[in-house]
Amino acid sequence: MKKIFKLTYLFLVLLIVSCTSDDSVITQVDDNVERGAILRTIEVAALNYDLREGSPSWSVTVEMEDNNQGNLLDRVEVFVTFFDNTPENGENPVDKSLVKTIQASDFQNGPNDLPRSTFEVLLTEAAAAAGLNEDQYTGGDVFRIELELNLTDGRVFTLNDVNGGVAGGSFFQSPFQYSLTLIGCPPRPGVYTIEMTDAFGDGWQSTTADDGPGIQIFVDGQLIAEAGICTAYNNSMDAFCTGSGSSGSTSFEIPVGAQSATWIFPGDFWGEMGFEIFFGEGDDKFSIYSAAEGSTSAGEFFVVLCNFD
Repeated sequence: MKKIFKLTYLFLVLLIVSCTSDDSVITQVDDNVERGAILRTIEVAALNYDLREGSPSWSVTVEMEDNNQGNLLDRVEVFVTFFDNTPENGENPVDKSLVKTIQASDFQNGPNDLPRSTFEVLLTEAAAAAGLNEDQYTGGDVFRIELELNLTDGRVFTLNDVNGGVAGGSFFQSPFQYSLTLIGCPPRPGVYTIEMTDAFGDGWQSTTADDGPGIQIFVDGQLIAEAGICTAYNNSMDAFCTGSGSSGSTSFEIPVGAQSATWIFPGDFWGEMGFEIFFGEGDDKFSIYSAAEGSTSAGEFFVVLCNFD
């Protein structure tokens, strides 16, 4: 017992001495910590490059933060990587290429007393940087925009320097990358099938508890099909609904020569509705879009299957 008491007393003495010393481990670690820097996403103006627009563009507003109120900012370099997901028009993947440079002088002091800037990347700019012509990219392909933050002390921060909490966390929101899918190409003609599910098993009640439309498909501006699972709560669906309870399936055809197809989801009141879209028939049928139950927001969603004829 005495030996234990003596050892305990000695430990307490050492602890008190060490905690009052300027050479403590905590002090040494704190003195040698290297502070990082982030580019916080404030607003993204577009989630895709829409080929239906005359000059598709994407823009982002970012806020730079370091441990010196943004005074270490030198420049932000904007790169693009191209992912070719449509081998039908050739395979043209492109590694990271510089698009433009945003200088510190292009930033202004923002509401948080930190440097803030808004800049855009046109589709034509991204394609030119990647060395692509219009015949080498189409709907379904992806341009990934990457940002590299350069500081005045020579350090560089990229997407490889952030973890999930920094990239997607509600405070940091600093992913350093944005993936833009090309949408709006002329749709591939043929048979499309929507297979629908309802987690509760009482059919689809979409925008309200007891009523609402189904998925609507417009081709060249005209409504050509509507789909939903029949429910006892909504007799107005009888003209287009299918199945009952927990599942249903419907098919329709997009004609040859169609120039556009717009898919509208009405919104899920109860968070129970899911669906998957297939193209083709029999052994040639394959999935082109999937939405888990309760995962899809109301409005247009993008089914990208291009016509290459």
